Amino acid sequence: MADKPNENVLAGLRCPFCGAKEPFEIEGTATFEGVTDDGCGQFRNMMWNEQSPIECRSCGSSAEVADFRVPADSNAEKALADIKEYTDELPEDIRQVLSGEGFTVTARYIKAVQIVLEDYNNNKGD
Repeated sequence: MADKPNENVLAGLRCPFCGAKEPFEIEGTATFEGVTDDGCGQFRNMMWNEQSPIECRSCGSSAEVADFRVPADSNAEKALADIKEYTDELPEDIRQVLSGEGFTVTARYIKAVQIVLEDYNNNKGD
């Protein structure tokens, strides 16, 4: 059976360190109903954003929700293809970091790679 992505409240999220799709601890806000001195009953309007702190309960890694955001497969494939195009020209330490091996490629990672490649291309002749 193929590894199925999250499709509900965690749609598009995955731990970039261990690849787990859940469980996560996310700091956000909610409306609590029936709060008494003994505690509260139900809650609703659960919300968080891309800058909300998130922790993977599987491996303990933490970051912001944006760091756990997994891009559409086509974006990830294009970014990794762009990286491979310049692999031979880049120093070994940069190649290892940009390879995307050993962790989940996230949207923030792709943006960082695009910035590094753009900077590299702009300064090639210097």
